[in-house]
Amino acid sequence: MMVPPHSQRNMGDLRHPLPQPLPTLAVLAGGLGSRMGMDKALLNIGGVSILKHILGSINWKGPTLLIRGAGQVLPEGANQFTRCAFDTISGEGPLRGILTAIRNAPGMVVVATVDMPGITAEILQTLLASLESCAHLKGVMYTRQLESTRQVEPFPSAFRQSAGETIEADLERGQRSIRKLLDYPDFGTLEADPFVPASIWANINTPQDLALVTKPVRAEYDGTP
Repeated sequence: MMVPPHSQRNMGDLRHPLPQPLPTLAVLAGGLGSRMGMDKALLNIGGVSILKHILGSINWKGPTLLIRGAGQVLPEGANQFTRCAFDTISGEGPLRGILTAIRNAPGMVVVATVDMPGITAEILQTLLASLESCAHLKGVMYTRQLESTRQVEPFPSAFRQSAGETIEADLERGQRSIRKLLDYPDFGTLEADPFVPASIWANINTPQDLALVTKPVRAEYDGTP
């Protein structure tokens, strides 16, 4: 289901709405980083830890949550988060991380990953606004046009607490695909702004990817060409 960018909410009959907790920003950092050759949560960008860089760039106004894999240690920058949580089961990929985030957040949660340091607060807030305006949806993720194909971007994505039951049931069946959530009528997609720079969606999977991201960031920090 495609979610409209903005939906007008009818608040006329909500004279005294109950206060809702601020949405939580969760950053998944539980992967092994096999192609990188190291734990991605230990990387540095512009001379600072990647976790600190991400939080500084986004400047999230609500609570923040770091998700680590079962048995992993807390990396540098973990103390910048409101709290940290660990997957209870290993080997189930990022879908397990999303469930851990939902279970450890008090309300809506927007999920990013440690290997996408270009994500901005605007991208995250747009997702949340679309989810908030569609009360029947449990989760939303982006889709974007790439030449002749349309690609679903599993991250970032936003979820209500009710998405936890669906995700848990999928994991119990051995279904670990985030994109497969879109087979359910209560999960939808939002068309990404085509003018958003491609660097926003870049993943750091290899040392070469890191070099491409680090060079412009280093220039920003120290003024080098």
